[in-house]
Amino acid sequence: MIDILRDYLAQASSPEFMQGIDEAHAVLDDFGVEDYPDIFVQILMMDDVVDRGQTVQDVYDATRDLQVGLLKALGITVSDDARVTQLTVLLRGLKAIESFHDPHAILQHCELQSHPEELLAEVLGLTTGASAEELLVDLHGVDQPTIQRIVEVAIAMVEDQTPEGDRPDKTQYVQAWKRFREFTNSPPVLLERFFADGLDVGYPFTLYVNMIGPELETLPPDVIAANLVAMALISSDGNGNPRGMISAHIDTLLHDLELTTKVTVAANDLLLKCEIRLTTAIRTQLQTETPGDGQTNFLPEGDGG
Repeated sequence: MIDILRDYLAQASSPEFMQGIDEAHAVLDDFGVEDYPDIFVQILMMDDVVDRGQTVQDVYDATRDLQVGLLKALGITVSDDARVTQLTVLLRGLKAIESFHDPHAILQHCELQSHPEELLAEVLGLTTGASAEELLVDLHGVDQPTIQRIVEVAIAMVEDQTPEGDRPDKTQYVQAWKRFREFTNSPPVLLERFFADGLDVGYPFTLYVNMIGPELETLPPDVIAANLVAMALISSDGNGNPRGMISAHIDTLLHDLELTTKVTVAANDLLLKCEIRLTTAIRTQLQTETPGDGQTNFLPEGDGG
């Protein structure tokens, strides 16, 4: 809080009010919000022409507007009834994610099959010590990219905290991804976008699902199937049984029966191709007619003329 505002509030408001505004402004500083002190200088300059109580209210309203705007920029819509002190808790909890001592716990909460608002409340419960139920009251909407960013930050922290020699071998997931991308005609565009942002393989299936969220249902059936198969193959719990993993979750991911049926058929077709690719050395079958005998030859890629 700037000194001129601190001096004013020390005379015009209660210690509790002043502390609440001070903490709110400290969090704005933590997020690097620029030029906001000018707003309060202008409010104080009007003190001579308005009631003192109005000036204090204007300070409160301006502080809350800044908090709401910052949360909106972070992909979060809050309740109209949420007070400055409550919004400070939300913002402080979001900032604390970047340095939280146990990023594994954050990732575990992001694996829950819940709406983005519930997932964020659970994560903020970790970083603030407040109950998720209380925090959820103030969360009216959370954009899916907000959850994605939290996952990306937590994954990067896990990698930084794990000595190179102790990091799990993720070769099987990388190889599964490469095999899958060799034959699919419907690229898993959402996963590819996340990989470009630094997403890693070898995490639980539901973690990848929650990063995509409701956007999954907006895609064509073959693309949905491609994303589900790819997520199962690169996941720590789905790689060994991708068909079973998809079957266990598809009813909660898709809410239209016809779409579910189409996606299931497409996913099974992709998985069959994947299994064939894994168990045979013949990567491409070229059907050729042998002149004169009417027989069909199947030649592996690279053979024949």
